[in-house]
Amino acid sequence: MNDRVLAFKTRVKRFFRSRRKGQMLRSRVTWELLRIKQSLAHRQGRTLILIAGPESTGTRVFTEILSAHPQVLGTPDASKHGDVLDAVWEHLEKEELVEAARALAALGEAPVVVTRRSIPHATGDTLAHFMTFPRLDALFALCQALDMALVVLITTRSTAANLASWTVQRAPAANNLGKAKVQYEAAYRLLFEFLVTHDVPFFFLSLEALVLDREAYVQSVFQLLGLPPHDQPLELRANPNARRYEWYASRKDGALT
Repeated sequence: MNDRVLAFKTRVKRFFRSRRKGQMLRSRVTWELLRIKQSLAHRQGRTLILIAGPESTGTRVFTEILSAHPQVLGTPDASKHGDVLDAVWEHLEKEELVEAARALAALGEAPVVVTRRSIPHATGDTLAHFMTFPRLDALFALCQALDMALVVLITTRSTAANLASWTVQRAPAANNLGKAKVQYEAAYRLLFEFLVTHDVPFFFLSLEALVLDREAYVQSVFQLLGLPPHDQPLELRANPNARRYEWYASRKDGALT
């Protein structure tokens, strides 16, 4: 047998060996996900709410408001960029679906779980990086594997005020209005493409509507989500956009095109 034939047979054997290993790995992953799903059978009807939007559009304040509802498991204090599902997101970023499922299953009995991701997102003391986006596709796969309903709440804010805040305060823009514009468009494109691709239900949350209508707006959000009314104190700035408009008006490069 010449060397070329031997080398070919060796490659064929390696191919089928690696293929069998891949099939075995997929089987183990499927079996483990099924086991986790069965362990959650008594929690049927659970919903995962993802609050997402460009940085500085109110993802933190909306997360805190929803997390204060007694039927919701979330992050009551999101001021430090922490999130109840940080461990789950870390596994999803590494494509560790089984580990993410275990972390999610360990969170308790609440019928509704809320998580947030700014786009891009900072975690703890780690600053967000320019054009670094969360693995929304992996989150969808996780919900599908565990039979959890997924609803996306898209945060919005006046565009000029948002771009001003992003440019002045957020690390990814690095005090560059042009970079803020690029990220602004990319963030919403990412969300819309995800929603259309996977047919995920969604609606918008408005930071300005929250400031204007306050408790009435909060109760309307609870109603949209099928949650009973729940009164809670709100500590909001009267007009978070005023100084942002002043800054934006001073720019000569404010046009989006």
